[in-house]
Amino acid sequence: MKLLGLPFDVHTNTLWIGRKDVAQEVGFSLFGECNLRCDFCCDAYRHNNNASIEKIEACLRHYKEVLPTIPRHHINVKLLGGELFQDKFDQSIFGAYDTFIGSLIEETNRCGKEIHLSTSSNLVFHKRERVLGLLQKYNIRLLASFDLVGRFRHQRQVEIFLDNSKYFSSNGIKFAVAFVATNGNIQSIYNKTNLFKEWEELYNLYPMQFTYYNDVGIDGYTVYEKDLYKFFDYCLKNYPKIVNVQTLIDEYKGKVLPNSYCTGEIWINESDIYHCCDLKQASINLLKNKECLICEYSDRCSGTCNRLFNESNFCHKKAFFEYLKSSQYVR
Repeated sequence: MKLLGLPFDVHTNTLWIGRKDVAQEVGFSLFGECNLRCDFCCDAYRHNNNASIEKIEACLRHYKEVLPTIPRHHINVKLLGGELFQDKFDQSIFGAYDTFIGSLIEETNRCGKEIHLSTSSNLVFHKRERVLGLLQKYNIRLLASFDLVGRFRHQRQVEIFLDNSKYFSSNGIKFAVAFVATNGNIQSIYNKTNLFKEWEELYNLYPMQFTYYNDVGIDGYTVYEKDLYKFFDYCLKNYPKIVNVQTLIDEYKGKVLPNSYCTGEIWINESDIYHCCDLKQASINLLKNKECLICEYSDRCSGTCNRLFNESNFCHKKAFFEYLKSSQYVR
């Protein structure tokens, strides 16, 4: 098994900063089995296996092991597959989800900490009532994954996604549509091609945000930090409601408490606990290359992902703040 980060060591990563007022991100990769085959998916680097109750139970045991070592009060837990909500899964798997999530909450509270739950789904399923029940029971934040290119193979899959979006919205689930800022998606937005019409409709209906990683390793999908800044600039002018854009605007205006700390992510699967990166070294590299300590925006910047952005001298956030400074967005 190839891991994206480093084996978990409580003494080298999550504790080195020592701040307790920043939430710790914990991600569960419960299994690799999925009902789609996205071109840019990185699950193959983590693991590729089928769902099972035993693997879900193993993830819980790992969480119990690592939880007491986390010094932070707030734990943001992401529940991921593969795809958790596939139609072919019988009630035993969904029952295991229920037990697993209930135990996560119980263990976290027992340690005197608060837990905040979220999950991502491609929404390509028909048995949606059971998904709705799980989301409502545990107040799980839903990110609905929609990409203009590289995700859906058939128009019917897109139609199911759109129909389920309406279903969850009409039943009171407040979710966000999330896409990956790959080069393929960005170019499709610029050129209004592929699933742009559906994407724009979703933008007008629901909160929308994007995730980003520069280590896709697939030709035609990788985006670098200067490209990311250009995309932020384009979204500000054309799609300003995108959550990522509004967050940067709020930071610039001083509405977000600056911390400039990245806690990194602890990832858990059935056989391993690992960090997203060598957080300490990545942080040192970022401070050096970005010159964060002498940046004029350090008093309002909430920091960034040290793993993704530590190697480049260019800072997309600084460039965006400088653009805001020269425009009507004055603090």
